[in-house]
Amino acid sequence: MGMVKVVLNGKEVEALEGETILNLARRYGIEIPTLCYYEGFANGSCRICVVEVNGRLMPSCITKVSEGMKIETESARVTEARKTLLRLLLKNHTHRSKEEQMRCRVCEYAVKYGLEPAPVIPDVKVDDTHPAIVFNPSACVMCRKCVIACDIDQNNDVIAVIGRGSGTRVGFDLDTSMGMSSCVSCGACVDACPTGALMEKGWVPADKVVETTCPYCGTGCQVEYGVKDGRVIWARGAYGPANEGKLCVKGKFGYHYVNSPERLTKPLIRRPNVPKGPLNGRPIHEVFREATWMRP
Repeated sequence: MGMVKVVLNGKEVEALEGETILNLARRYGIEIPTLCYYEGFANGSCRICVVEVNGRLMPSCITKVSEGMKIETESARVTEARKTLLRLLLKNHTHRSKEEQMRCRVCEYAVKYGLEPAPVIPDVKVDDTHPAIVFNPSACVMCRKCVIACDIDQNNDVIAVIGRGSGTRVGFDLDTSMGMSSCVSCGACVDACPTGALMEKGWVPADKVVETTCPYCGTGCQVEYGVKDGRVIWARGAYGPANEGKLCVKGKFGYHYVNSPERLTKPLIRRPNVPKGPLNGRPIHEVFREATWMRP
């Protein structure tokens, strides 16, 4: 791959031929706001990543660099364009809880650019028919990241953009509720959503995030656990060679056993003359005895 020279915020730098302005900026430590950007897939629907290129406003996530470009990522025109886009998004943007608002990048950028974040309206209508995920349409900005995550990246084909004009919206299967759809509960849409419109039920912010290997099967998926007060409170896919940020339903929502008071913390050995088989209601100490981790 060849190299080209461009001017980035007044400084001449080398760029990889064919890379996007967004990737170039990130390589040089320059943060550009994004909502719809999904790595590896062309989208470019939200335009919040707008930059000034040779005097023209262009979306940085889908505009590729070329020799001699002059790029400004924080000019007065860029700042005003982003503020205008945020005002338009905030016009019909509400959240049902403070926690949902904390997940919203639109609100985060609004504060950054001196605007008021979207209001919290607890009784806003939501789709909570799914056992693990809640969908708040009023927090959706039609970035289409959930569609890419579900249909293209995960190949589940559950989420789609339906309707026309002002009635365009995100829907599930043939416009049914999420709980009645063919959703496999992988949670990819939740992890992709930049506004909290799709969110885990009962989500709260964590004190810390710990990366580890998913404990279920032998695939070796990497997972990040949110931990609060010493308890795992949510999970999301981390980027490992086996899963690249993706999880199945067990990895995404099957972590509650970690907090169970019945979880085994010591090794057990079957007592002599006790046949193998279900406990059938018997206390576990009648079938097994505690052992140590040390070999005799």
